[in-house]
Amino acid sequence: MMVEKRAAVTSHKPPYMAEGGTLMLKCFLCGNWIVLHADRNGRPFGFCPACGVHVHFHKQEGLDLLESAVARHLPIVKTSIPSPPD
Repeated sequence: MMVEKRAAVTSHKPPYMAEGGTLMLKCFLCGNWIVLHADRNGRPFGFCPACGVHVHFHKQEGLDLLESAVARHLPIVKTSIPSPPD
């Protein structure tokens, strides 16, 4: 069975913002950074471009834990602050 390689898919959804930048979550499987986007309800989701793990926060407890990780500056989350335009 031959597996086709797919091009990296980028989301057209707006980024999920925290502390003035786009929020990223470390993939629990391979360690790469997952850029989180906001779904139509404003909840964060994303996928790992390296291994394909998909993460979507459905419940309030998960959102609270994510916000707590950001507030405590845990190493599993970081924000990417865009540089100002020239």
